[in-house]
Amino acid sequence: MNHSSVATLAKKGLLHEADTLATLASTPSFTTLIEHMEDYPDFLASRRYQLLGESFSTELMMDHMLDFDRSDAVVIQLKQATNLLAACDLFAGWSLPLNALEQATLREHTARAIRDLAQSRPDGSLGPLLAQKLNSCDTTRVIHLLKILGCIAPDMTGCFQLSLGASGGTRDRHSMHRMPAIEYTRHNPLLRQPPPESITFGQETHSVKDIVLVDNDPQMHKRYERLNREENTLALNQDMMASLKILRERIAAGDTKPRNLVVAFRIDHRMIPDAMDFIKHLREVTADAADLIITIGAGHSNKEFKGRCRKISELEQVLRKQRLSPLRIIWHRGTSIAEQRNSPLFGAPTYATYEILYCKIIRE
Repeated sequence: MNHSSVATLAKKGLLHEADTLATLASTPSFTTLIEHMEDYPDFLASRRYQLLGESFSTELMMDHMLDFDRSDAVVIQLKQATNLLAACDLFAGWSLPLNALEQATLREHTARAIRDLAQSRPDGSLGPLLAQKLNSCDTTRVIHLLKILGCIAPDMTGCFQLSLGASGGTRDRHSMHRMPAIEYTRHNPLLRQPPPESITFGQETHSVKDIVLVDNDPQMHKRYERLNREENTLALNQDMMASLKILRERIAAGDTKPRNLVVAFRIDHRMIPDAMDFIKHLREVTADAADLIITIGAGHSNKEFKGRCRKISELEQVLRKQRLSPLRIIWHRGTSIAEQRNSPLFGAPTYATYEILYCKIIRE
């Protein structure tokens, strides 16, 4: 796909996200949601049960499945929360009056921001930049949903991370570790000329301290060479199974630590030919307990999407046979493969996550 096509798709994706935020802002509970999330670290630490209820996480791990194509109150609140946190990533630095968060105005702001970016990037790099922003936004939704559900820790920057199918590594090293930040300026009737109610979207920038990146794309060769010069970074531009062998040998030699966080965003199902073999080799490089997060996207065709859905099912079955408790999260609707692929519940199809598989891997 050329830069022009990427830019066109990404522009549509950004406008789609603007529409999502406008829809969220039109709900009666929007200001209550902002107040919930203003101090996001504190929300994760002690107040997330106000959104979920005390028993939700326990019930969730017993059900092993969370389908977002539902209209019950908790799922609606989770959708709203993840969309607000995604906006913190995508619109970071924007400060807007609440009355500007309606569709036409927000689309105008977004289109203007895209034009400004295009003028500053006459080299044709606008498309990849916008695509990176949308991929980061998608990553934010995945990671912070898992944080709100209590599956993973609020702060994972100190983890020993393994990222499979990591591409350039931006999502894995940076995007998934940023913390959303919201500033809500309330109406103050005591002031003679009170400022309008407004919201400022932001995020605190954090990066993981120790990471192993794996991707066999030959176009990543030079980038991975550069990444290997960074502290506590091992970038392997090789086949996944060969990379796991290298990592296992380095752990045995004491050159690096076993991994306690494994992520694979929007995998190509062909990178895991055998689910049982994959989990077996993964256990050889993980700590006594490790968080496993695998997601799938649309692929380039219905056939590819079907392969990805099957692979998630295979991995889920293998983990259950090993007496673990995988959680599968569905982010699409429809019955046929074609309907599902065309109907992600979050984001535009090219940049959307469709399913998430989370599991706490126990080494023994």
